[in-house]
Amino acid sequence: MTQFGEDAILRGYLPGVRRGRYVDVGANHPEQDSISWPFYCAGWSGITVEPVPELAALHRELRPRDVCVQAACGAVPTTAVLHTAAPTYGLSTLRHDYAPTPHVDIEVPVVPLDAILEAHRWQDRPIHFVTIDVEGYELWVLMGFDLDRWRPWLLVIESTVPNRSDLPTYGEWEPLVTKAGYRLVEVDPVNRYYQREEVVP
Repeated sequence: MTQFGEDAILRGYLPGVRRGRYVDVGANHPEQDSISWPFYCAGWSGITVEPVPELAALHRELRPRDVCVQAACGAVPTTAVLHTAAPTYGLSTLRHDYAPTPHVDIEVPVVPLDAILEAHRWQDRPIHFVTIDVEGYELWVLMGFDLDRWRPWLLVIESTVPNRSDLPTYGEWEPLVTKAGYRLVEVDPVNRYYQREEVVP
């Protein structure tokens, strides 16, 4: 079950799509509070990106139809320190200023989303939605994701400071989304939803 009915909101913008494709960045647990899980259960498949080794292993075990990439996404290929917060890891982040207390640091690979999509040959394949939930690191994920090239139908992007739904962060990155031809269509307590402006077939 999703936290804020995100799956129901997305389905409202995806009429008639029965077995679509998604990309889930910062996928966390493969089932609990996962936006993509209800779609996986309905026969969809996609790419999940999760840097925490234990969670990536769970994705491979519980969602064999998906491709799970054990990495974080960012603007350039590199390695970085991920501040992890067990047991749920839901507040794990690459941002030092948002590091949870207490936390354990691990080094993780950082790969641009463009490179992940290229490596798995998603050129010319429809991407029905992309979710980005990376605890304040959304700007850098978007800097490594060419929206003009990939044209996902919908974007769901976390837009508040971790554990502070009253503090928005979308001012940091929203210009990249709107400049690429996406318009805001929905909001929930922590996410903003964007649809590409051209007509969806």
